[in-house]
Amino acid sequence: MIGDEADSASATIELLTAPGAEVASSLDEIGQALGRRLNRGWRLGLLTGGSVAICGASAAMAISAVLPKNEHSERNLIFTVLSVTVLSTLAMIVYPILAATLNFDDVTSGAFLGGTIHDVAQVVGAGFSVSDEVGEVATLVKLIRVTMLAPVVLIISLVVRNRMSELKVTGKKPPLVPLFVLAFLTFALFNSLNVIPKVAADFAGGLSRWGYDLCCRCWNKNVAEV
Repeated sequence: MIGDEADSASATIELLTAPGAEVASSLDEIGQALGRRLNRGWRLGLLTGGSVAICGASAAMAISAVLPKNEHSERNLIFTVLSVTVLSTLAMIVYPILAATLNFDDVTSGAFLGGTIHDVAQVVGAGFSVSDEVGEVATLVKLIRVTMLAPVVLIISLVVRNRMSELKVTGKKPPLVPLFVLAFLTFALFNSLNVIPKVAADFAGGLSRWGYDLCCRCWNKNVAEV
């Protein structure tokens, strides 16, 4: 009996954790393959693949910060951020309906939503629109994908720097890791260790949501003008 319960718990943990790394890796490879297939350049393939695989717009901006710039860099970033935001919003509406139609249980639904929707906010919205348990599972799976942001950005930066050195390209090299990614990791660590007081954490969370909403409004205005 105890052995059966242990096997069940192990299977549940595997279901929750496996989608994070596997989905991120697969989607990144698909994005790069499609970029080559459509003759759109490796920068756009890496940018779109990484953003879809990890955490949407945030990943796109982090990856863009360490890629070498050319005349299409800004266009590629705008296209990627706009695309993942629109698709994530559609997925937030459609995927919970699809999960219910396929009769997924709470754990499977959460793993499905957290492993397929791009942005964290849309994952939370989709998951908790079904139930609290689905929302918690979806958020966990999504955060596992988000943990890949720093190592992926670091690897891309190291490869780009090495390539620039081999080709003896002059000019400023991209940063190893963007400062906002380092700040995110630092605050996440402090919050996990309960170093930050609850009042300060709540205030920072509200300020973050306000800033995110403001950025989205400004971005949409700039895209409309373009």
